[in-house]
Amino acid sequence: MGGNVIKAFRGLVSFWFVSILSILIAFVFAIYFYRLSFGGGLSNNSSDWSNFGSYIGGIFGPLVSFITLLAVLKTVYLQRELLNTQRDEFSAMQALQRDTFHSQQEQLKQAAEATSQDQYHRALEHLLGMVDRHSASYGNIVNRVSQGLETLANWKFEGRPVRDEQFIMLRNKNVRHNKTLESLALLSVDLSLTNFGTISEMREHYRIEMHKIFEAESVSEKGEAEV
Repeated sequence: MGGNVIKAFRGLVSFWFVSILSILIAFVFAIYFYRLSFGGGLSNNSSDWSNFGSYIGGIFGPLVSFITLLAVLKTVYLQRELLNTQRDEFSAMQALQRDTFHSQQEQLKQAAEATSQDQYHRALEHLLGMVDRHSASYGNIVNRVSQGLETLANWKFEGRPVRDEQFIMLRNKNVRHNKTLESLALLSVDLSLTNFGTISEMREHYRIEMHKIFEAESVSEKGEAEV
């Protein structure tokens, strides 16, 4: 806007310069033609000076009024241009502020989504880690039971006394824990592939499925004990 104000000021100065120069040139020509028509000397008669004043006033009065009118019109025109420029710049500033606001809102939205995704993945990794720890624990139990079965088989092959109940008990225990391992592996895959709406929904799904796995193992263990 400062450049437009300077431009308008220069235009107004140029207008006044041309106007004053025009008045001076007209004044020079008026005196020249007056002296050419009525003589070149200075008169001592007051009536001559009165006539000269009427002559000058009759020429320059309308001229100065006309130039003044043009100056007023020029000033009004420049003010209108400045107002239009200010309105355009204000509209451009509003558009820039609106775009900046929308850009900030979009950045905040993306940051919130990124934070939510990060929290989601952290919660998923935590639950998968818990499943892995349970799987590792049951894996160790299965390995020990398998070693026990192998030891009993070797003893029986060597002719040592081995009760069938021990062999059956270890075999059932091995089968039961292997099923638990399979269920834990399926739960891990299920958690990884399912798109949960919220972290709470994912945790609730984990809680329910783990409860089912442990309940199934408990029921199986009680059935073996009754047998």
